[in-house]
Amino acid sequence: MKIQIYYIIALFFTFFNCKAQSNGYFTSFAKAKENSENVKSLDISGERIDNALYNFTNVEEIRLLNCEIDIIKDNISNLKKLRIFNVISCSEIKSITKNINKLKNLETLMITGSNLNYFPKTINGLTELKTLNIANNNINLENIKLPSNIENLNISGNSLEEIPNSIYKLSKLKELDLRMNKIITLDSEIKNLKELKKLYLDNNNISKLPIGLFSLRKLEELTIKSNNIKVLPKEIEKMKMIKKLDLSYNKLEFLPLKELKNNLELNKLFIGNNLLSNEYLFHVKSKLDNLKVIF
Repeated sequence: MKIQIYYIIALFFTFFNCKAQSNGYFTSFAKAKENSENVKSLDISGERIDNALYNFTNVEEIRLLNCEIDIIKDNISNLKKLRIFNVISCSEIKSITKNINKLKNLETLMITGSNLNYFPKTINGLTELKTLNIANNNINLENIKLPSNIENLNISGNSLEEIPNSIYKLSKLKELDLRMNKIITLDSEIKNLKELKKLYLDNNNISKLPIGLFSLRKLEELTIKSNNIKVLPKEIEKMKMIKKLDLSYNKLEFLPLKELKNNLELNKLFIGNNLLSNEYLFHVKSKLDNLKVIF
């Protein structure tokens, strides 16, 4: 009986793999190399990736997890149909070719958890790019102009001490993740990101919030956990679309309760681990009875 079950399971996976490969989806780099012209989607974990990667001229999606690859080379320009390129926790990767700008159909670029410390200026040529995730690297984006169509940007965990000016020019940006850096100040130019809906600033060294921040009328989520914020400006009232506000692990001694109560969309307020007394917390709870306050 056990042998029959094993045989059925083996048969199923054999059928699944054959079906997937017939649709152009490959999870084995060796198999993909044998069918280079048929590869449309490549999803590889824990393998060594060699130059054969650049022979998959019909590939549209590449996902590499914990693979051995040290350089993204010039002939990546061969992959003209590529829309999604994700390289996750490939720790040996150190550089990206300037030919990255040849990928005119690229919509998503993710290179996270690597030793990457250089990013080519030619990235500005990726005119279709909507999502850029370069979290947990050592990248400095200063003097690099980012593609204007980016809507989702994650540069968390890059030891940034300030936000690169190029980010303030991304007028279509909807989500910005700056967590786990060393940012001290926010420039008032942040007011230019008028389409922004989600802003994550946790685990930095920010002590003051610029008034320009509260001009972001479409913002729905703002998290500033684990910073050095002492005052939440009354201008918070202007954020009429805010639904989630995380102020925990800061140095707040009081809150603009009247203004917070006027934020009718706000339903979650995190204020734990500040300098708010127990008596004041009870007062906050009673005044803001229209929303969920989490200590």
